[in-house]
Amino acid sequence: MVFFLGLLKVVHFFALFLGGGSAFGMAVIGMTAPTVSTEHHQTLAAMAKKFKIISHTAIGLLLLSGLLMVIFGGYFPGVSAWFWVKMLALAVLIFGIIQAGKFAAIALEGDAAAGARAEMFGKMNIAALVVILIAAVLAFG
Repeated sequence: MVFFLGLLKVVHFFALFLGGGSAFGMAVIGMTAPTVSTEHHQTLAAMAKKFKIISHTAIGLLLLSGLLMVIFGGYFPGVSAWFWVKMLALAVLIFGIIQAGKFAAIALEGDAAAGARAEMFGKMNIAALVVILIAAVLAFG
């Protein structure tokens, strides 16, 4: 069981790094899209598509590995309030990833307002990641 929980923790941290990296990448694309010429939009769109796949995969791995760690790690019942803060921040992050991807795609068609929204959601995602990290440390030590 110790090996299994350790493996889950490795998968969880790996997915966190993937998701965090893609959140930063999507924020950069959102900030960059309105300022580059249309000939570069195709490249940015290809990058955004890859970041979207990475972020969705990372969220799936985080949810699965996190749930399994909580169940098999003996955290229920009695999780702290910080666990629920982490879960709330995770819900915000999932919402933000979906919205950032949507607005980044629209921004690549030349909509500056969508680019600003993609940038805003990208920044929100980074803030949510910071809250998730702090709450996880406070919840699980």
